[in-house]
Amino acid sequence: MAALVLAGVGPFEALCHAFTTLATGGFSTRDLSVGALGSPVVERIITGFMLCAGINFVVHYKVLTGRFRAVARDGELRYFLIVTLLATAVVTATLVAGGERGADAVRLGAFQVVLLVSTTGYATADFEQWAPLAQPAPSPRGALGQVRRASRPRTGAGGD
Repeated sequence: MAALVLAGVGPFEALCHAFTTLATGGFSTRDLSVGALGSPVVERIITGFMLCAGINFVVHYKVLTGRFRAVARDGELRYFLIVTLLATAVVTATLVAGGERGADAVRLGAFQVVLLVSTTGYATADFEQWAPLAQPAPSPRGALGQVRRASRPRTGAGGD
């Protein structure tokens, strides 16, 4: 919540978005969701917290109890992060090829990929307008759809 307030979001909206980000509910105080806040900084903050919320709670417990080596060896976490990074790279490359600027493409791609793998319901862009490779299901070739299917085996995460 504090990070969102420091980024210029009002206290009430920051509190609401903080609660629904970590619970992966994705409910917003705005009709246009996080995109209505109009802040790339806010989107980056929320992306980071959605990623944390999508990670298995056992990993969070290991971090809290100081078992960092166990976290580094966690195969599920590595799989989750690798799939998320690869999908972000594919979506970003697709957006750049479609004319989006580099930094904006990374931000948009990362936000959409992370919201799908964490099952958070926010929105910042209409990804149905993107090239088919960057779309989620039902597009059979869509990287977002593939990452959605690949992230399903996770257990004990906030989005499950």
